[in-house]
Amino acid sequence: MADRFKAIEKMYLDRETHKTFKVWHPQIKIDGKWCFLADDSSRTKLKEAPDKITAFEMAITAIRRIEKENFE
Repeated sequence: MADRFKAIEKMYLDRETHKTFKVWHPQIKIDGKWCFLADDSSRTKLKEAPDKITAFEMAITAIRRIEKENFE
């Protein structure tokens, strides 16, 4: 299962404050391709986590939700 999720740390520029910020993004593997999780309410438009562990937890939750939807 470790090959099915990961967390990526990215740095962005906040154009309003002209400062950079870092966030962790969870990723899951679907059909052999790594995918970010969308979140229109975040400033990056991707799911954001404050740390690596939280990003892993978000990815695992997403995998479980997708698997549950596919088997129902």
